[in-house]
Amino acid sequence: MSLHNDRVDPVMTRADYERYLRLFMESDPAWKEYYAPGAAMEFPTPDGSTMLLQGVEAIDAAFKSIHEIMSESPELIWFVADEHAVAAKIQSTFAVKRDADYMGVSVKKGQVMRQQGVIHYTMENGRIKRVSMGGNFQPGDFEQPAE
Repeated sequence: MSLHNDRVDPVMTRADYERYLRLFMESDPAWKEYYAPGAAMEFPTPDGSTMLLQGVEAIDAAFKSIHEIMSESPELIWFVADEHAVAAKIQSTFAVKRDADYMGVSVKKGQVMRQQGVIHYTMENGRIKRVSMGGNFQPGDFEQPAE
């Protein structure tokens, strides 16, 4: 999303996406500028179902909760975009910061999970309208901490 005198370019560039991802991971409120009004995110849960987060405040609250339990280090593998959609393949490493229950899965401090998947973004007037996250995980995907 390139901003030019209050005009939003209709196609998100890789540089735009990398900035958005950095802001999102840093919990910088500026990430919200990338979203269209009424945006939603389909978020996979450990039991295989999908949770729908409606609105940027719900998305923000969910990820703040997740990042209180574990840190996330994403790496952008590839990125494609046009005026209608963005797809980004991300490889993330999650490191558990404290013992907790994460959506029904018991996680222990020091455990690490690596997850790779494609995230699909539906765009509206150069902003994110809907996010569909692929890639699910099961409890066994968390590696035990070294003794």
